[in-house]
Amino acid sequence: MLKRRIFSIGITGVLAMGAAATARAQVASLVKDVQPGANSSFPGGAVELNGALLLLMDDGTAGVEPWRTDGTAAGTTLLKDIRPGPASGAFSPQQLIVSGNIAFFSADDGTTGFELWKTDGTAAGTTLVKDIRPGAIGSFPILGAVLGGALYFYASDGTNGIELWKSDGTSAGTTLVKDIRPGSSSGPQGPLTVAGSTLYFPAYDDGTNGIELWKSDGTASGTVLVKDLNPGSGDSNPTSLTAVGNAVFFVADDGASGIELWKSDGTPAGTTLVKDVLTGSGSGASGSALAAFGNILLFTATDGSSGVELWRSDGTAAGTSRVMDIWPGGQGSDPINLTAAGAGVFFLADDGSHGLELWKSDGTAGGTALVKDIQPGAGSGGTTEGFLTAFGGKVLFPADDGSHGLELWKSDGSASGTLMVEDLRPGAAGSSPQWVVALGSTFVSVQDDGAAGAEPWLLPAWALDTTPPAVTPTVAGTLGGGGFYTSDVTVTWSSVDGDSPILRTTGCSPSTVTADTAGMTVQCTAVSGGGTTTGSVTVKRDTAPPAVTCPANVTTFSSSSGGRNVNLPPATATDAIDPAPTVALSPASGSLFATGVTHVTATATDAAGLGSSCVFDVTVVVDQTPPVVVCPADVTVEDAAPGGATVSYAAATATDDHDPAPALSYSTPSGASFPVGETTVDVTARDVAGNAATCAFKVIVNARAGGCGCGAGTARGSPAWSFALLAFALLRVARGRARAVPARTAAPAGTST
Repeated sequence: MLKRRIFSIGITGVLAMGAAATARAQVASLVKDVQPGANSSFPGGAVELNGALLLLMDDGTAGVEPWRTDGTAAGTTLLKDIRPGPASGAFSPQQLIVSGNIAFFSADDGTTGFELWKTDGTAAGTTLVKDIRPGAIGSFPILGAVLGGALYFYASDGTNGIELWKSDGTSAGTTLVKDIRPGSSSGPQGPLTVAGSTLYFPAYDDGTNGIELWKSDGTASGTVLVKDLNPGSGDSNPTSLTAVGNAVFFVADDGASGIELWKSDGTPAGTTLVKDVLTGSGSGASGSALAAFGNILLFTATDGSSGVELWRSDGTAAGTSRVMDIWPGGQGSDPINLTAAGAGVFFLADDGSHGLELWKSDGTAGGTALVKDIQPGAGSGGTTEGFLTAFGGKVLFPADDGSHGLELWKSDGSASGTLMVEDLRPGAAGSSPQWVVALGSTFVSVQDDGAAGAEPWLLPAWALDTTPPAVTPTVAGTLGGGGFYTSDVTVTWSSVDGDSPILRTTGCSPSTVTADTAGMTVQCTAVSGGGTTTGSVTVKRDTAPPAVTCPANVTTFSSSSGGRNVNLPPATATDAIDPAPTVALSPASGSLFATGVTHVTATATDAAGLGSSCVFDVTVVVDQTPPVVVCPADVTVEDAAPGGATVSYAAATATDDHDPAPALSYSTPSGASFPVGETTVDVTARDVAGNAATCAFKVIVNARAGGCGCGAGTARGSPAWSFALLAFALLRVARGRARAVPARTAAPAGTST
């Protein structure tokens, strides 16, 4: 028994044998229907803390409150009803921020108003940090960033307006950093960004400098204006602050160059315009999206010759250039959601042909490409309201392929590795993913399956798998020639994915081919978390040899006792599978056969190597007697033209003791042109043994009457012609007289006449 492993992808014909398919396995599992029924709990603000996920949800009874989940229904519980009853203690959307072993958030217990709270993931550890603005109004904390183990945020104590604060999680350690704009007006005007050991943010001081770039080291004295980019009371309005190493990139308007890309190391001298992308007062980087990628920055901008496209910068004017004009011309591809992951930056863009789709760039034109046209054609697979979240060099994001609605997708940056995680809500509606965060080695996303509303769902670690399974067949049977099996053939399958489980299979049960076939294709399709693989194998089975038919026995003759070479008639063969089996004769046709009887074996062999044979005889008889040949009578043709005549004559005949039809040949064939006069025709008769006999006969061609054969110069009417006529007339007269003279008696011997 031979075993052979064969694997191929892509099939032209399929015969699946055995069970059709396994049951469908679901990738994501509902963590808990927090607000039972079709209503949504609207989860938000999720962060991982101490092995659990903290998030804000509304169960329909307690309002929006902090919850904790370990990814199971039993482990998903209300952390604390901060404001007892249906009113919400927290508000959503807001982002919880982790610092060390605690998470900060803003909440209202119904007495203090919205203030800074913290939690360690337990009910007892979920407490008010400080009532910054005593009374029911609240300070409305706006959480920012963590630096040096402290949380930095904005809040209003009712006296100083919204200003920069910090907290170590204790009431005593929660203090105003600086009243940037003295009095009840507010100083900070935008998000907080950490670069190195410095906190950067836009702020408005006492009205002298406008909204400009500020920095802080957490002390009042270290919280200062970095540089007045738009001198005087004008606003440079720094936005999109993005850290690259210890520097911070941002876009701002200095009042002369428009909104352009800037860079700062925290010093006035080190805060400079990187490049005036759109020369003059026009804004090249208005609304720009920025993303750090290694030691460079990718951002969006327009130089006026193209629309808003992807650019790169190393912080110098010379090193700031457009990466690629994705939508050539002035329209612009408008890249959004720039997200660094692995060896590139993912983003959504529209090249004018494929709609808004997923792209990836390494900062070079050659390394910038459409990852996949998820919704083929001009339709958009991506959404402007979506997200791109990086995990381990890959991204998760919502997309719509035009058939399944908006569902959760994943990508490793390749077209084959860009896949829908799961069609959680079958049909065109889609599950509309809202966000996804890590929980240990798993992931939690918010999706709506159409039954439970928007609720938390748990994705296993292998949900990020983008490598499809390996599907390998094992073919067992007796292997003959040409890839044919000469016995029953059993096909079994192995489906393996080292990164995720096999979710379902189709056609992968063992199957047996019991009928002869020139090619039966069997396939197995396996689906894992990494995609779908279809393996196929073509089985050829042939167990019946061809049928061979020999010609009749052959008798031939030789003029020599040494035998003769004999050309043999062919044997024929038919086969149910092979349309043209090979047939071989032994001895071969044309071989020298000895006198007497020789057995010839005809063997037919099909493509599987199966063969059958038959035998016929070749008899060589010695024959040294030539045939008897009889020529036709002489042939006379009168009145021929001077050049001769075309003469047809009767065939000679030949008989032989052994050869029923000896071959005849003529020295001059019948129907040839014969000259005037007498021509001898030789006839040869040769039998199959090579014995020959000959005879001959004459063909006589007489000249036409009036012809003299004088050749050239005797043309009609010429003197020679007249002379020839006279001579011919005299000759006729002489012949007539001769006929009239009686025969004379012979003269006696010795006499003359």
